[in-house]
Amino acid sequence: MFKFSFVTTEKINNGAGFDIHKEHHKIAIIGAKAHVAKEKLKIGDLVYLEGKVITRRYKDSDNVLRYDTEISVSHYEILASIDTYCTT
Repeated sequence: MFKFSFVTTEKINNGAGFDIHKEHHKIAIIGAKAHVAKEKLKIGDLVYLEGKVITRRYKDSDNVLRYDTEISVSHYEILASIDTYCTT
């Protein structure tokens, strides 16, 4: 199994300005695909992911309701390596 995470950010117009909504996602790739992904994927790569979204809710130690979202990947493609579209 290969797990990694990313954050998506969305601006939402609330009528008086914009609110920033951030959501943290956990990605899980299992099986033989996980080994290849672990070797080939790099931070910044453009990747297409296809799979099932699983959301769990729980209360943390402060009794605050939290949500945990994981995408169980059934198929992925590396669309572009960061090395091909970003130069230093």
